[in-house]
Amino acid sequence: MLNTQLFTQPKKYLSPILILSSALFIQLIFIVIMVFTVDHSEEKVRLNLQRQVRLERLQGDILHLDEVLTMSARMAAASGDLQWEERYRKYEPKLEKAIVEALDLLPSHSLEGMEETNIANAKLVEMELAAFEAVRNGDQQTAKRLLFSPVYEEAKTNYAMGLRQRLQLLDQLIADITYTQQRQVERLKVVALSGVGCLILLWLVIIKHINGWEKTLKHTQSDLQKSKNLLKNKVREMAQDLTRVEYRERERIAKLLHDELQQILVAARLHIQLLPESSSRHRTQELLDEALQSSRTLTLTLNPPIIFEKGLSGSLEWLSKWMFNNYNLTVNLSLDTIEYSINREVQLVIFDSIREFLFNVVKHAGVTVAHVQSCVKNQRLILTVEDNGSGFDLERTLSGQQFGLLYTIQRIKLIGGEISIETAIESGTKITLTFPLQEEQRIRSTDPIRIALVDDHAIVRQGIRLFLNNQDDMVVVGEASNVSETIDIIAQYDPEVIIMDISLGKDAPNGFEVTKRIRQEGFANAVIGLSSYETPRHKEQMEHLGIVEFLIKGDDTDKIVDSIRRSVKRNISA
Repeated sequence: MLNTQLFTQPKKYLSPILILSSALFIQLIFIVIMVFTVDHSEEKVRLNLQRQVRLERLQGDILHLDEVLTMSARMAAASGDLQWEERYRKYEPKLEKAIVEALDLLPSHSLEGMEETNIANAKLVEMELAAFEAVRNGDQQTAKRLLFSPVYEEAKTNYAMGLRQRLQLLDQLIADITYTQQRQVERLKVVALSGVGCLILLWLVIIKHINGWEKTLKHTQSDLQKSKNLLKNKVREMAQDLTRVEYRERERIAKLLHDELQQILVAARLHIQLLPESSSRHRTQELLDEALQSSRTLTLTLNPPIIFEKGLSGSLEWLSKWMFNNYNLTVNLSLDTIEYSINREVQLVIFDSIREFLFNVVKHAGVTVAHVQSCVKNQRLILTVEDNGSGFDLERTLSGQQFGLLYTIQRIKLIGGEISIETAIESGTKITLTFPLQEEQRIRSTDPIRIALVDDHAIVRQGIRLFLNNQDDMVVVGEASNVSETIDIIAQYDPEVIIMDISLGKDAPNGFEVTKRIRQEGFANAVIGLSSYETPRHKEQMEHLGIVEFLIKGDDTDKIVDSIRRSVKRNISA
């Protein structure tokens, strides 16, 4: 936890988020209103202009078509040629359509008085049709008298005057709309100027508070620097704890693969051999062999045991051979003795990182040789992984395109390491890892307590294993449910403590008999008895067999942890 006394109480200012949010909100509202108003005004002007242009065009069309109809009728009367009637009937619907469209575009109140115009138009059409009828009958004189009569001229004059009155109303309407838009623009100017003034005042207030925030930031900068080292050390410790938990989980998964999945695959392979010979049987057996090999490879990848047996140097030598055997990659090693000053968690991260880099060489570099070197300079461990392959685009990689490499870089930095990458396309790659060798690391390099669980109930073993593996100084190295499994685990892992269930199931040797067999085999590991109940007989047998502690199932986990630690100390003292 951070020491709160490092921080002094700064002067309080209004929340910067609140002020900036309010300013931005007000500006947003102002902009939205202005945009909406301008857009609305522009749309109204555009529609009115379109209507004006269309009406003016319709005006010209109406006058033109009206003249065409009049001339067609008079030419038919003068020449007696009925083709002029065809021309008349061709353009008469166009005139009617133009008039209807013009009336639709005009405001409704401007249509008052249109009755006289309509009557005049109807009279003109009636007289022109009568003139065509006279022409068809061969009476051209009657047709001329109709089309040149005072009545016809009067109707034509009334019709033209009606159209001019409508167009004059339109001109007045456009003038009114233009005046209204000008007034609205003036109002918008006033609103815009007022809004700008308010925004200026608001930003002056913000600037004042920004100055206050700047002083506060300077005041707390030294306090933040003091806490930085504390946080850095805490993150490093948490990263190491996380690495420890991760590898325990990987160890558990590897054990599940080995003890369950691989056994099932082996059994399936044996059973398949009992089937009659066939191509399907042969193919199924090949698939089972591939699955078994993949499971074994995954087990080694998740939890290579060599790192716990021979340290970092030995594990890198094993990795070199493994990469050659599985991927035909020759790894040239040049290693210093480095285990003395690096704790287990850092070794695990280094091993995983170098393995990841070598995998990248196999997948991307296009070469069959890589070089791994290590040395110690100025209390710093320096490791390099180098190849002369195709290289890669470092900027693209650091932008998030290669998750595996980015994850490795983050893990190295979290545990206090540094990494540098020198690469370019077709120029090879050199990766350098640097880790400080501090006294704190030497002190923390002690391995966790190795524990074996002996119980015939898998659920009980799983529950105990989960909470023991969450302890910083403990790790469950194996589980057993009978005598032979127990002896194998002791021979392979040499656990410091064995938690032994007293009752191992019906018709099976109990925990005392298993402990007796352990002693007969010459093993002196500390044994903690575990039972569902306690009787004096159990205690007597405990003392006889040298069982150092006795626990009852259902005891608090703290009691179990304390019992394990006491057992280890007792063995060390002995």
